[in-house]
Amino acid sequence: MSALATASLVEALLESVLYGVYGVLCITVLYLFRSRERRPAVWVSLSLVIQFFTITGHWIGTQYATLFAFVHLGGGDAAAAFYENLSAPWYLTKFVFLGASFLVTNLLVIHRVHVIFSNSRTVIVLPFIFLAVQVVSIVVLLYQFAKSHPGEQYIVLYGLSNPWIIMSVVTSLMISVYSTGMISWKIRRITRVLNRLSERIDGGVPLMSILAIIAESAALYTAISIGALVTYHVGFVGQVVFTGISPVVMGISTILIYARIGLGWAHGSGADGAASNPTRISFATPPEGAQELDDRRSK
Repeated sequence: MSALATASLVEALLESVLYGVYGVLCITVLYLFRSRERRPAVWVSLSLVIQFFTITGHWIGTQYATLFAFVHLGGGDAAAAFYENLSAPWYLTKFVFLGASFLVTNLLVIHRVHVIFSNSRTVIVLPFIFLAVQVVSIVVLLYQFAKSHPGEQYIVLYGLSNPWIIMSVVTSLMISVYSTGMISWKIRRITRVLNRLSERIDGGVPLMSILAIIAESAALYTAISIGALVTYHVGFVGQVVFTGISPVVMGISTILIYARIGLGWAHGSGADGAASNPTRISFATPPEGAQELDDRRSK
């Protein structure tokens, strides 16, 4: 069996396992979001739903290709030739879902930076430029795959020799590095204030815990982007496997972040564990008649 067919089979198995985990998490989180009074923004929930459908579409494409190559064609050289045909409708559809999942994930990363910096548009100009470049690279790659010939080598179109492949991966890396850096800078800036004030945001979730979780998500996405570049350099099999499982891995990291923040799983634990309560600022309203009693006493 060829290296491409072997890598595709391994990728299908890993993606199925990870998709099962992602599907349970995503459906559970979306259901719990609907049952809570304080829900995330509508477009955030919509983005998570779109991400779910793009990852599901990519997984369905992978399973279809696996069954067709190893059950219908019986594996061997026929399966290798099947996978090498990048202009086939099944592969183009799968690539569209792959690109869409990357774009939705990048939008959610940019949104977290936008929220942390008090909805400032200035801080998201640069990542949106990277995102626009990524859209162009995905469209060009889709065109190249559609115009490719069945006998054309897979590695020629899907290797680092193709500048559009490099641009697509590097733009994701730049967005994740930028987001990680900006969030980390924000954390250091707020830390100086929290050293003097130990206040916590409404709902009892420590502000530093939320920022740390968001920083973790950006750092995880950075690791995924770096991993993609490394696999392109290391070898053919690793490239196929990592590219195939990237959408579902990004989906798991994204849904866990919104679960921990949105559902309140990120409560900070102090030295006394559950006994530690957050400090809140409350403005009490005087009881009815209290002001009148004070006026009488002053007279």
